[in-house]
Amino acid sequence: MINENIIKGQWKIIKGELQKKWGALTNDELDKVQGNVKALEGLMQKKLGLKQDQAKSELNHFFDKFDSNGKKAKGDYRDTDDADMSSDDYEDER
Repeated sequence: MINENIIKGQWKIIKGELQKKWGALTNDELDKVQGNVKALEGLMQKKLGLKQDQAKSELNHFFDKFDSNGKKAKGDYRDTDDADMSSDDYEDER
């Protein structure tokens, strides 16, 4: 995962990508998080019904598509519909 300082520095870009992937996360909620990864994990647990390790894993996968400068890597096709996971994917685990 990229450095948290880079996440905070590129927050506007990253915030938009988070909303594309997880539409349930609102602008106001993400504005409160301001790039704090632990707070973002907690928000995902609350809003998406994920367990702590699931939220952390999802974020690690999400941030893997960014380079070390916080820019989305070109040619990254990992963020497709079939790769997306919602809280429904975890129904059996709760």
